[in-house]
Amino acid sequence: MKLRIGHIDYEVIERKKPKNDDGTVCVGIIDYFDHEILLMKSLSAEHKRKTLAHEITHGLLHESGFETDEGIHSEDTVNRIGLTLHGFLKDNIEALYELYKPL
Repeated sequence: MKLRIGHIDYEVIERKKPKNDDGTVCVGIIDYFDHEILLMKSLSAEHKRKTLAHEITHGLLHESGFETDEGIHSEDTVNRIGLTLHGFLKDNIEALYELYKPL
């Protein structure tokens, strides 16, 4: 699956054990260089959606010009926005589809 964040297409890939640059296993990772979002394959569907919303939030901030070391792009901020985004999408997906469905 591909998702466009800003003007960049990110490939969403499930992996057994996604690892970040220092080798730490994570449930989700966004790679700005290779334009990939990696999700741990064994996650439940709900946890996978929450993790994807979290990584999308990182992508939105990055593509908006916020660097990772800026306060707004902290893990705490991304966790808060990501969970809110997840809840918003979960509660409104049908209405959003009606608004954005292809003509």
